[in-house]
Amino acid sequence: MHVVGALLAVGGAVTDARAGAAVAVAGSHVVAGPGAASGADVVGGAVVDRGHAAAVALHPADGPASGGARVLLTGPRVGTAAAVRFDGVRATALRRIGPGALSVVPPAHEPGPVDVTVAVPGRDPAPLTYTYVGDGPGAVVDGIAPDTLPTSGGRVAVDGAGLGGVLDATVGGLPVSGLVVTDTRVSFVAPAVEGEGGAPVVLALPDGELDAGVLTYVAPRVDALTPATGGTAGGDVVTITGSGLATATGVDVGGTVVAVERADPDGTTVEVRTPAHAPGVVDATVLLDGSDATLAAAYTYDDGGGGGGDGEGAVRGVTPTAGPAAGGTYVTLTGTGLAGVTDVTFGGTSAVVLDVAADGSSVVVEAPLGMPGTVDLVVVLPGRDVVLPGAYTYVPDGTGTAVTGLAPATLPTTGGTITVTGSGLHGATGVTVGGVEAADVRVAADGTWVTAVVAPVDAPGRARVTVWFPAGTIPAGEVELVAGGGADG
Repeated sequence: MHVVGALLAVGGAVTDARAGAAVAVAGSHVVAGPGAASGADVVGGAVVDRGHAAAVALHPADGPASGGARVLLTGPRVGTAAAVRFDGVRATALRRIGPGALSVVPPAHEPGPVDVTVAVPGRDPAPLTYTYVGDGPGAVVDGIAPDTLPTSGGRVAVDGAGLGGVLDATVGGLPVSGLVVTDTRVSFVAPAVEGEGGAPVVLALPDGELDAGVLTYVAPRVDALTPATGGTAGGDVVTITGSGLATATGVDVGGTVVAVERADPDGTTVEVRTPAHAPGVVDATVLLDGSDATLAAAYTYDDGGGGGGDGEGAVRGVTPTAGPAAGGTYVTLTGTGLAGVTDVTFGGTSAVVLDVAADGSSVVVEAPLGMPGTVDLVVVLPGRDVVLPGAYTYVPDGTGTAVTGLAPATLPTTGGTITVTGSGLHGATGVTVGGVEAADVRVAADGTWVTAVVAPVDAPGRARVTVWFPAGTIPAGEVELVAGGGADG
């Protein structure tokens, strides 16, 4: 048996392993088998061309940009062809298998579809289509970001050049998901792993593999529970702070697993309601893909209501625990002994007290203006203050954000990468261009820039760029999309 690309020559038959069509070679004649297109009739063992159109097939219909992968052509009188050309360039190593089949070696060509013409005497078959796939000889990796992830995994971007032919990627030998490929960037979701350490990132190309660097996995961490004390009946809202917690599937509090009610996408906070438990100190474990995160002696159950008894004020829950930096969010504090509240401060700034339950079980306030970040809440009561460390998070909403630049000013309609520069951009969660969501949004830790990949568009024109925050948007200018042109700064 002789193997040619995706073709198997078995005895006197040539079989296209992809299409399942067979061409039986009988002496100098080729007879198309079931599934093979034919523009000729078989009469007495000879092929008679009735002038039917087309019926020429190409197997396989794609190959590497470097050329060299043998291709089979089948169809009426194809074996008599004087030449086969790929985008006008003559193929080499022409090998006639019979009147109805021949194979050639395509020339090298840049990635993309091309016309294939077959010079058959007395006939003019319609051009075929062959697609060159980037095979990576010129692929270059500039860097990987982020280069550190929690063991639960997450999205990673590999930047470079000539990456358009990437077929797949692995991290530490494990497959990735959500692969997105452009010529300058490959992004994917790295898998969850059980332990810390470095994991090689490898990109798969048609002609081999390309090392893209090392991704370091770091175990998730639980730093604190707020409040850290609650009643034995459970039902208290608790905010867990730490890192790498974004994929939390549940939280084990003292041996009972409760559902996650809210988890911040940045993995720094998780919110749950405590289960009932006997008095005492318990551990808390955040359950995650990959490694779990545990804080020993994280929470105390007591009969006195958690920091207050005999009529003293105690706060059991804060809902919600986050809101926009512009303020205005109605926040409810629940607990006991709160009827005498005189003030509630957010990071030292007084809130407007809207309602106090007569039985002292709740207080409703309007959050004041704040800066993005986590702040302490202080409930001021006669004779004592109840301090809730890190109980409320101001979410960036564009308040105080300034945009100073947008580059490039021009992009081709095929898309590309844009950069928005300014200050206070660190809370950005997305970018839209002409109302269409951009991909691979990356934000500088110091909030001075945001980059995003603009999707291709059908027609040229100006497109408005908008930066999105969890609680608002800000305009970032316009970009000109030009047909057939490159970007300029």
